[in-house]
Amino acid sequence: KYWAGCNHLKPIDYTNLMEDFEVIKANKLKTEIFEKAITVTQNRENLVPIKELMNVKIASLAIASPKNNDFQEYLQQNTAIETFNISTKPARVSEYAAIIDKASKADIVIVSVHETTNSDKHNFGISDGTIDIIQAISRKTKVIVSVFGNPYCMKFFENFDTVICGFEDEPEAHMAMSNIIFGVIGSAGKIPVNTLSEDAKLNSGIATKSLTRITMDLPENVGMSSIKLNKIKNIILY
Repeated sequence: KYWAGCNHLKPIDYTNLMEDFEVIKANKLKTEIFEKAITVTQNRENLVPIKELMNVKIASLAIASPKNNDFQEYLQQNTAIETFNISTKPARVSEYAAIIDKASKADIVIVSVHETTNSDKHNFGISDGTIDIIQAISRKTKVIVSVFGNPYCMKFFENFDTVICGFEDEPEAHMAMSNIIFGVIGSAGKIPVNTLSEDAKLNSGIATKSLTRITMDLPENVGMSSIKLNKIKNIILY
C-alpha cells in the first residue's frame, strides 16, 4: 500500500461528479467505438459510400425490427428513403413477396439484419428466410447488407456483393453504420476474430473514404454540450 502511494490521502473532487458519470458521455464513447469498429467485409460494386443521392432511389428494409427504428431514422437524415419492415424473423420468402417487389423497385436497397444472437447452435439468429429475402432482392437490384451481429455470423452473407458488419444492435452502431454508408465518415474497421467466412477473416476489412457529408451527430462530437443545449431548449420552450 505504501509503494502504491496509499499513505498520501487525496480527497475525491466532487465537482461535476454527476456530469462525469453522465450517460451522454458514455454514448459519445460508444459512438466513437462503433465508428472505429464497424467493418466493410465486401464492397465489390463500390456502393459504399453511396456517392450519388440526387438521381438515385434508395429503400431500406429492416428485418426483425419494428417500424421507425433508429437505423432507418438515421438513414433518412441523409436523403429521402422509402422504408419497409419485417418485424419478425422470416421463415418463408413467399410470405413477403409484396415487400420484396416494392423494395426492389429502388436503385439501392439497404437491408439491415437485426436481433441476431451469439449462439452458433441456432445460426446466430439468422433464419433461412432472411437469406432468401436478401437473395430475392439482390437478383432485382443492388443491395447493401448491414448486419448488426457479431463477425461469426458473416459466413451466411458471403454471396452478397456489399456487406457491412455492425457488431451490435445498438443505437450508436445504427448511427455509425448510417454514417459509413453515406460517407459522413470513412470505414477502417477490421474483423477482430477468426471466422469461417472468406470475406470476414481475421484482420480483414475494406477501407472506405469519407465524402465529408454532414448529418446529425451528438453535440459532444462537435465540441458542444448536450446538457447546456437542453437548458437553452427549456428556456426557449418555457
